[in-house]
Amino acid sequence: MLKFRKTLKISQAIQDSLDKCSHPTVIESFSKYLVQDESTDESIDGIPFYALKQLSSINPDLNLLQILQGSRIILDKPVQNQKSLRLLEILQECQDIIDKKEYKRMTKGLKRDVDTKFTDVRFTIGQLSGILNVLLSMAAVFTVVMYFGDQVAMGNTSLKVLLALFCCWIVGIAEGYFLTKDFLEIQVQEEK
Repeated sequence: MLKFRKTLKISQAIQDSLDKCSHPTVIESFSKYLVQDESTDESIDGIPFYALKQLSSINPDLNLLQILQGSRIILDKPVQNQKSLRLLEILQECQDIIDKKEYKRMTKGLKRDVDTKFTDVRFTIGQLSGILNVLLSMAAVFTVVMYFGDQVAMGNTSLKVLLALFCCWIVGIAEGYFLTKDFLEIQVQEEK
């Protein structure tokens, strides 16, 4: 409902209209809109627009625009909707998920004190065992090729050594590739 803040000008117009009117119900309905405290320019309650329009129909000498000059429109305060309990639960769950993700993001690069010692030792042992595995594989291939190389090299020792070194080199490249691949996968898993 559209209301206007009551001013002394509006109260004076109501008083003048009530003085000219002799109908008791009209007087009774408009007397409640009069400003009680004459010392203030405005009172707290407003007067509805339909009452002002009715007032201008009672008193044709009244100009509605002149009466409303200096007054302000009073708007009703919006009603605030209550959030349902289910909605509040969903919002809390979402907030918890966001907080957990934020915590994981903040502590992503940090290592725990207890696990750090053992993790580093295990990681170092894993690297050293991988390197030892490559070296032992190369030595085994060299030995096997030297032992069975007599059939291919026909007693030529230099050809057997070159053949054994070539086979060791191939095994070393293959083992090194797989060692590096495993090492990179471990690093990616640690970053997650």
